[in-house]
Amino acid sequence: MGYNNLLGKISPSKMRKIKIKGWVYLPKGSTDVVLVTAVTDPADPSKPVLWDGMKLADQVKADSKWTEVEKEITLPDNVSYTHKLGVYLWRTGAPNTAYLDDLVIEKAE
Repeated sequence: MGYNNLLGKISPSKMRKIKIKGWVYLPKGSTDVVLVTAVTDPADPSKPVLWDGMKLADQVKADSKWTEVEKEITLPDNVSYTHKLGVYLWRTGAPNTAYLDDLVIEKAE
């Protein structure tokens, strides 16, 4: 589970860049966790227009402690208000549960 919404519901004007911010908690041993940002066209959701993965182990330096992370992402020119934005955690092999809280998605122009 994560965040999923149409770009047109996030901003009334076309976005060129977005900033993803949130607090993550990685228990000891949860190094293989990625914060994914994906944009898909509802006409063909199997092919993402954009897929960006932030390896949280590169951002979080202390185990078992809430840490704020953020990333700015440039959206492709071909995205429109009908495209869907999804943000979620992907445990690529981490044995423990990872947590994301206070997710913020902002227009970054």
